[in-house]
Amino acid sequence: MQLMKGFSLDLYPTPDLTRAAQAIESQLASYRLPLPPLAQTCVLTIFVPMFNESLRRLKTQLDAFAKQQLPRDMFEVVYLVNNGEDASSEVRQENARTMDYLQRSPHGLPIRLLDRSSRGQEILHCNVGKARNFGLHAIAKRYLEQERDGVLVHIDADTFPEDPTYLQKVYRAFQKTPSAIAASGGLRMILDMDNPDPQKTAFFKKHISALRNFGKWYHLSHALNATDDKLSPWMTPTTLSGPHMISRVVASVCAGGIPDASLGEDAMFGFNLEQYAKKIHGVFLSKRDVWFLRMAIRESTRAGASYAEVFRNIAEHNGRPIVRNPQTPRYQDFLRDELRQLQQQPEKHVQELALFFHLPEEQLTRLSAQLKRNAIDELIPTLEIWFKKEHLTNQATFNLLFKAKYKSEFPLTPYRLAWLRTLVYANPKRKAYAKNAIKYFSNFKAR
Repeated sequence: MQLMKGFSLDLYPTPDLTRAAQAIESQLASYRLPLPPLAQTCVLTIFVPMFNESLRRLKTQLDAFAKQQLPRDMFEVVYLVNNGEDASSEVRQENARTMDYLQRSPHGLPIRLLDRSSRGQEILHCNVGKARNFGLHAIAKRYLEQERDGVLVHIDADTFPEDPTYLQKVYRAFQKTPSAIAASGGLRMILDMDNPDPQKTAFFKKHISALRNFGKWYHLSHALNATDDKLSPWMTPTTLSGPHMISRVVASVCAGGIPDASLGEDAMFGFNLEQYAKKIHGVFLSKRDVWFLRMAIRESTRAGASYAEVFRNIAEHNGRPIVRNPQTPRYQDFLRDELRQLQQQPEKHVQELALFFHLPEEQLTRLSAQLKRNAIDELIPTLEIWFKKEHLTNQATFNLLFKAKYKSEFPLTPYRLAWLRTLVYANPKRKAYAKNAIKYFSNFKAR
């Protein structure tokens, strides 16, 4: 099959293109280090936001892209290296080493760099949503300057393709379906520790089933307790996951960009893209069970969805993690309830939390005042900004409160897991919800 190049802008109404150009200009107004011009033959951009990532992972990722069969003049890899304005000197030094390595264009790949790490270039109150959104607009600017569109593959720094025809398949699918504006990609979650200690790696390989079972318990517990309106499947053909999202570049801007959030920005982005697709009669490609990237399951603490606490639990209890009563709410639900109380009954709740956290009431009063100005879906991002301003961490505040209210109760055993599964599977709707979540979020492998 001969490869044809280029994607037109015919999908988009002229007013949408005008608004997209304005959004790009606004987003990039204060940035003084633009990307070099887009190669005339480039039709696909891989975008990777990075923060304090190891060179080992970076080299593994670039090795994978160097093996891709799509001609190198047809794609590029754009890295955004970022940190908050309050980042430690160690983080800045690691990011500087990363940027130095990328600027040497290893593997002969077309690598482009967005520096949001150096002094004066930081993204204010940076989170993964802000980083992804800035990169999207910087990339879109170059395609629109050439009056054309392209395909954007959003991935993480610990994610890479094992199939050397992956990029070729993505390009051909979008070429074959000109109305396609997005695709949901799949993930194979493989144990890949940050700590290189061979003994620790061997321990977690031996107990990989404990990691899987912990995830199953979590999803089964939620399925058991969720109200009917919360039992829609986690993953649908159009649900996007941050480590593997594919979209048309210009459509992504026209749909409003990527939301400012550190958790859930991918699902919100997918919803907005889906709504925009309906407006312009575009389509989503369902490739979650067809196109796969390998993603590291690691003992990281870098994101709200990280597994550090689970790894610690498994290690401390020698492969038999402690689990909570299945009636325990999810942490995110608990956190929203606490923030709603701070928003709606501030005086009473400020006093209670100040006593528990051993914090001055003034700090929590400032949080309450900020929450009053926000809608329900903005409460957690507001909390994250407060953490940074007050130099606090989630582990030292609401996480401790959750653990105090809902104490761990017993070791997780195959018998207890089977008991909970039986309870959940007795209800067809709860069973469908749990099986969907387990399939996509608990299928961990040792290799």
